[in-house]
Amino acid sequence: MEIIKRGAEALIYVDYFEGRKVIVKERIKKTYRIPELDFQLRRDRTRREAKLLTEARKAGVPTPQVFYVDEVNS
Repeated sequence: MEIIKRGAEALIYVDYFEGRKVIVKERIKKTYRIPELDFQLRRDRTRREAKLLTEARKAGVPTPQVFYVDEVNS
């Protein structure tokens, strides 16, 4: 795992998925938030981002292809 960028909201790194080299965005848990609220915020933001990337790609906008969304560990 090669870390590309560490930000306030997420960790971005290179990994492999089903034999392909991919970029992974892992949202960071915020320990200062109520755990249930933190989970819901991260899950909803991840869903929304994946949906928008997919819709933009279908409309012809060059975006990264979404292969998999892990809502439990997002």
